[in-house]
Amino acid sequence: MATPSDVHQKSIEFDEVNLFSIDRAVYDWFNTKHATNIQGRRVPVMFGGWERFAQMQDNKQDDNLNRMRDPSGMLILPLISIRRGDVTYNVDRFVYKQADGSPRVQISRRVAMSNFDANEVTTIPWPDFVTIPYTITFWSSYVRHSNYFNDRIWQNAYPRDLTYKGYYFHAFIDSGTNENNEENYTDEERIIRSSFTMTVDGYIL
Repeated sequence: MATPSDVHQKSIEFDEVNLFSIDRAVYDWFNTKHATNIQGRRVPVMFGGWERFAQMQDNKQDDNLNRMRDPSGMLILPLISIRRGDVTYNVDRFVYKQADGSPRVQISRRVAMSNFDANEVTTIPWPDFVTIPYTITFWSSYVRHSNYFNDRIWQNAYPRDLTYKGYYFHAFIDSGTNENNEENYTDEERIIRSSFTMTVDGYIL
């Protein structure tokens, strides 16, 4: 029968989780895991939104945007932009840290075949939980493309694979709006904009 020996502690290395980690999880979900393909073209995804589409058209200094332009300098639609909203701390899940560093989250336990050693129980610090809204905007020139993206969004309103380096985040899409510039009756390019709010319950570790 195994008997515990002196208490030992050993530091372990693990990937930290920060706001960039959550941003990247959202970006990868739309850009890689659930990429939108229309007419044989994978719709590009950009992180960071603009209040007006004209600002995107006039920005000639962004190399990422320049790769998405046609020979006349206009952005090739459709495309997806992602903008992070205000981060809210989840006070309901806050726990004061004790002098010994507890509480901790146990991530693994191994039954000892001999005296206990430092590798029997592995823990990480208690996370700081946050709630983050993201605005997902689909820019297009055709209603059928917008409808296609709308269908895909609502079919995945509760993503189960929002991850970054093995860390999982809970998320849900709970609202959507559609706007266009057809009422302007000008020579502007026709723009249809569909925006959705994805709320992510994440954590900082």
